[in-house]
Amino acid sequence: MHISTSIEEKKLELQKALIDGFSVILVPRPWPKEPSKHFMQSEIAIYLREHGFDTSKIKVHVFEFLTTEKETHFIGKVKDLEGKEFSDLSVMVFDQTKLESYINFK
Repeated sequence: MHISTSIEEKKLELQKALIDGFSVILVPRPWPKEPSKHFMQSEIAIYLREHGFDTSKIKVHVFEFLTTEKETHFIGKVKDLEGKEFSDLSVMVFDQTKLESYINFK
C-alpha cells in the first residue's frame, strides 16, 4: 500500500488474500497531509470491518522501527488496531497460516 498512486485494486487484493486464508505482509500508507489517502493500521482495520470481515478473529502483528533500538512489536486482533497510531516506519503481518509441522498434527 506504500505507493503514491491509487490503492483501490490493492485493497481488493488484500480482501481476496484474507478470504483465501493467506497470511499477508503489508506496508501501510502514511499520508498525514491528505487524510483521504492515509491508509495506516487503524484505517485498514476499519476498512476491513466495513467490508464484512470479522476483525475480532484475524490475528495481526505490527512491527515498528525494525532493526533499530526503538523496535516494537504489537500482537493482537485487527479490531484492536482501530484508533491506534503507529509510526510510518511500520509493517503489518496478518497471521492466518497454521504451519505445517509434525507439532500441529494430533
